[in-house]
Amino acid sequence: MRYNITSPILVDWIGKPETVQYRNVGSRYGRAETCNEFYLNYNECIEAYGRTRGFVPCEPFRMDFLECKNGTKASLRDKRIKAERIRQVLDGERSYKDYFGRRPERDSFIYEPFF
Repeated sequence: MRYNITSPILVDWIGKPETVQYRNVGSRYGRAETCNEFYLNYNECIEAYGRTRGFVPCEPFRMDFLECKNGTKASLRDKRIKAERIRQVLDGERSYKDYFGRRPERDSFIYEPFF
């Protein structure tokens, strides 16, 4: 019986925990293409420094990758914007009708390139 070196069992056995855990990163939600660059940068850093010594120097790459994957800062920003708009409506700085802001003019968006 011949063994294929790229079979999932051998790759999981040989691979690092980071590689195994994020092998199909974001493919369920369609974020695989957007976070792939962050993951590759983090993986290159871990490979350069090693798994034990790479925790401190590779921390910025790891945090960028996790932010792209989870979107925690973006969701916190959305919550803060919503809280600020509610505060403005309650204080009378913004009317309830203008809760989401002013609408753009009709046909104001120009597609690029224009054909």
